[in-house]
Amino acid sequence: MSVSNEDLKRLANNQQRRITELEDAFREIYEVYAGSEGFIPETCAEAHQQQLINEMSDIAARNMRKGLGEKDD
Repeated sequence: MSVSNEDLKRLANNQQRRITELEDAFREIYEVYAGSEGFIPETCAEAHQQQLINEMSDIAARNMRKGLGEKDD
């Protein structure tokens, strides 16, 4: 089965569009976190939830930096 150049270009364009969508999602996740910086947990459950949110934010920020060509920490 042969794949045409047009098919390859279409696939590359679709992949690039998806990459852009994922980068936008990481950025949005990080911005939601940044808007919650003043939250002070009052219970153990809230503290644990805040810890998980912080970890997810770190993952998003690290992956956003990778997209900008920066090395992983």
